[in-house]
Amino acid sequence: MTIHQNEGPPLEADVAMPELTSAEQHLLALCLASVQTVDRERLRAAATTTGPLRPEMLLTLIAYSYARGHYDSRNIAAGTASDAALRYLCAGTRPVWTDLRRFRRHHRDLVAQCLTWVLEQATALPSGEREECFRMTEWSSPSLSDEVANRLGTAALMDGADSE
Repeated sequence: MTIHQNEGPPLEADVAMPELTSAEQHLLALCLASVQTVDRERLRAAATTTGPLRPEMLLTLIAYSYARGHYDSRNIAAGTASDAALRYLCAGTRPVWTDLRRFRRHHRDLVAQCLTWVLEQATALPSGEREECFRMTEWSSPSLSDEVANRLGTAALMDGADSE
């Protein structure tokens, strides 16, 4: 699937998973493509804090989960065993919830960048696709930056973090 972003060249993200709805596949492709917008040097630097887990995988997993409205790292980690999209994103690895929490804490700006990009691209979808996608990504805030900040804040609260 070619993702035509608002600025810059199209990004490629192929997702062919018959067990997912077309909206879930599109959202998954957007999340995979969002990581391609992150500076490679920043990803290499992030790799020094993620142990054996790839920062690209963690970033995509977190962006996809937050875009779908799933914020609790414990539930996301548990979902990697049963949710087809999460299993696909993890590609055979099983992060524990503390890996997800730690990544979000240390790389909040990268998560915010990818989530912002995903939500931005989702607003540019044709009406029918956007409506189907937004059933999974209902907004509670008037602006994109507020929405991203709210989702990151909700994740921090769900993980029991007092401050980040």
